[in-house]
Amino acid sequence: MDELRLVTFVFAIFPVTLEFLGIAAYAVNMLQYTVVEGLVLGITLCCLGDGLVIPKMVEFKECEDFKDLRLPRLVFNWAPLEASYILTLF
Repeated sequence: MDELRLVTFVFAIFPVTLEFLGIAAYAVNMLQYTVVEGLVLGITLCCLGDGLVIPKMVEFKECEDFKDLRLPRLVFNWAPLEASYILTLF
C-alpha cells in the first residue's frame, strides 16, 4: 500500500486522458466524426492498452530481478487504476 502515492495516480490518469482526448480530437478533425462519436471511439480504444501491456509485465515479473525493477511494479499498481478510470468515463 505504500506505493500508492500521488505520483502513481498521476501516472495512471494523465497519460490515458491525453490518449483518450488525442484519439477523440483525431477522429473529429481528420475522420470527420461528430464530437460524441469521437469521444466514444477514444474511450473504446483506450481500453485496449491494458491488454497489451499487462502480459509483458507478467513476463518481467517472472524475471528473478523483478524486485529490483521499479517500472513493472509501478505498472501493476497503475493499470487497475487506469482501467477503473476509463470504465468510469465509459
